[in-house]
Amino acid sequence: MLALTTFIIAILLSVATLGMPVDPASTQVDAPQPSNSPTKQSDSSPKTPGSSGWQHPGFVVSKSQLNFVKTQIEAKAQPWSSALSKMLEDEDKYGKYVSAKRSSKTQAMVKCGPTTKPDIGCTDERGDALAAWANALMGYFSGDASHTENAIALMNKWSSVIKGKFQLS
Repeated sequence: MLALTTFIIAILLSVATLGMPVDPASTQVDAPQPSNSPTKQSDSSPKTPGSSGWQHPGFVVSKSQLNFVKTQIEAKAQPWSSALSKMLEDEDKYGKYVSAKRSSKTQAMVKCGPTTKPDIGCTDERGDALAAWANALMGYFSGDASHTENAIALMNKWSSVIKGKFQLS
């Protein structure tokens, strides 16, 4: 998890130190879409901007910021290139974050204590959320739709089961 956190921090620091504005209008991302994704809009539904019909909410980084990091990775610039390599190797007890083979289990009610004690599905949910984020980033940076499919599968895995979450103090 440390490498994934490092990569996310590298993205956010590049945004902060370069003074890149967060432009909500630039959050549209033409992410690689799997062929039979449940999130892909049908021809009869209203279209959002973008050729894929999908619009990124842009709550962390904008499209221009993602493009900047993608350019840095393609140029093998540091710290982006090494942070990406570390992210690809990062794992938790359920496997690598950037992988389609994570073995975590979902549950309807997640309970997280202040120091993750009790941990009733808490680290499972958190690990899969990080894995979905890492796979979504890889899908965008690499153009490989399998990473996007992994991100969607992880989110669907939890969304079909979870009913609530409690933060215990």
